[in-house]
Amino acid sequence: MPAEAHDEQQRYLLDGLSESLARGHYKVALRRYFMLVAREFGVPADIQPEVEQAASRCRPEELQRMADSGRAWAAMVSRRGSW
Repeated sequence: MPAEAHDEQQRYLLDGLSESLARGHYKVALRRYFMLVAREFGVPADIQPEVEQAASRCRPEELQRMADSGRAWAAMVSRRGSW
């Protein structure tokens, strides 16, 4: 993936994560977080406490499904060569 596309994807997901957290949509935020992690994008340290607080509201099975979904999405976009 070209660096520009990589940066665009990371910015898009980080913006979405921040927006979801600000709106109180913690499950959507966590899905975006797991997508970032699956693509091996950095997550700013100042967002991490909010992510952890959101995660504490979910059952372990929910978190596992979200993480699995993030990995599946990352594998799909990696195969397609797009984001």
